[in-house]
Amino acid sequence: MKYLINFFPLILLVVLGTSCASKYHLIKPQLLELPNSPETLKNGQVKIGLRYDVLKESGNDRYAKKEKNNKVSLITVIIENNSTDTLYFPEDLFVMSQKDTLYILEMDEAYEAIRQDIVERSTGGRSLGEWLFHLPRAISNEIVQTKANTRFREELDEYYLMPCYVAPGVSMTGLLVLDVKQGTPLQFVLEK
Repeated sequence: MKYLINFFPLILLVVLGTSCASKYHLIKPQLLELPNSPETLKNGQVKIGLRYDVLKESGNDRYAKKEKNNKVSLITVIIENNSTDTLYFPEDLFVMSQKDTLYILEMDEAYEAIRQDIVERSTGGRSLGEWLFHLPRAISNEIVQTKANTRFREELDEYYLMPCYVAPGVSMTGLLVLDVKQGTPLQFVLEK
């Protein structure tokens, strides 16, 4: 028993270190290069560029899997307004695919659609010993997932582009979640 007590911190560290939850790696949309040539609107006064697969490219495979399973796409968008008008997104500017106007998820909807699911702890027919053995890993998973989801939420809070104003002479970069499959050709339309 004495040996078990001495090794308990090591066992706990190994169990906590083998969590099957995934950390969240920041996307940092303002630092990404947008490979698509920007779309120009209003006689070249408004330029818009976008980039798909930003979750996968930043190492957030679990989030990218949720994105794919829920048939939504988190994209990085840059809006450069060189016109004399202030643009209000999404009223003055909206997104289309073919002839359909796409639904842009509200930030809370986007978070719920893509966040990691918290694994529930249950005894599930396990004996008390088995349950106690698996408890540290379950707690570790919950801690890692909660922290990862918090970082994801904070990045959405900072960079989510809907709603936003883009003043004349301003370039704005951020994130949007659209109700569309990855890689679907998109077109931005300006109402003004």
